[in-house]
Amino acid sequence: MRIPGHVPDRQLDLQLRRFLPQPLKLRRRLGNLVLLLFFALPIPHIHHSTFKSSPVPINYTYIIIVRQGKFAAVWRRTLSALAFMLMSKSPSQPGEALARIHGALADLLRTAPQSAVVVAEILDLLEEIDRDRQRVRLARTPSGQRDLRPRRGDAVEGYEIQDTPRGQVLIERRYHTPNDFRCPKDVYDAAAQVMEGQAEPMGFDQILSATAEQLGYTPADYLCRICLRFWLAQNQPLVLRARAKYQPTSPRRFVQQAQQAWKKLAEQSRK
Repeated sequence: MRIPGHVPDRQLDLQLRRFLPQPLKLRRRLGNLVLLLFFALPIPHIHHSTFKSSPVPINYTYIIIVRQGKFAAVWRRTLSALAFMLMSKSPSQPGEALARIHGALADLLRTAPQSAVVVAEILDLLEEIDRDRQRVRLARTPSGQRDLRPRRGDAVEGYEIQDTPRGQVLIERRYHTPNDFRCPKDVYDAAAQVMEGQAEPMGFDQILSATAEQLGYTPADYLCRICLRFWLAQNQPLVLRARAKYQPTSPRRFVQQAQQAWKKLAEQSRK
């Protein structure tokens, strides 16, 4: 297969058919959804320097989704090119793009739960891309040299709620890095439902697994961690942490308290 380049709709559909034999409408919607990986980015052209090819306009770029086989490397390398582009943009743009992608995937799952396997694959790769982007930004100074100065690193600076075209997201800001962590509202709500009524401490893996059952797919683990850190950061913490386990302070009212915390932060963020 020619990489990168224009893949006709029929060829894209043939590849997607390996995942989702039926229905055709879902395959086409999934194909369009994958294009959001590029459409969501505020850049005019994609420079595939890795592939020694001329710039390809976004409108003529397609991604083939496959979990295994000879096209698996194609999928991963294409996303690596996307990671390179994200690193070259201002901090707000990749964060907004990722938030839109997560929102689009959540919409797809609500209407087509059978796409969970493919969506989980996309989410895993997006998380990997985001980690790579953060490592590159943290590892080098503007001069290109490694920054060996002591710093607060992963310390959380604060939280805010931001409105996006796909709905509200919880943003976790950190010191000494322009990269924000973002959690969509649906993941937040699902995690809150998991904590509701839990009288015994829960390990993180338990929380993640139960949240996945609520959503119908497994979210990136950092999304659940954002929720837990946010709840711990409240003036009156909504959860207690001990020995890597979490327990709600008011199990019977947890969802209500979590929604109140979100609403309060949203109001503060608008000021």
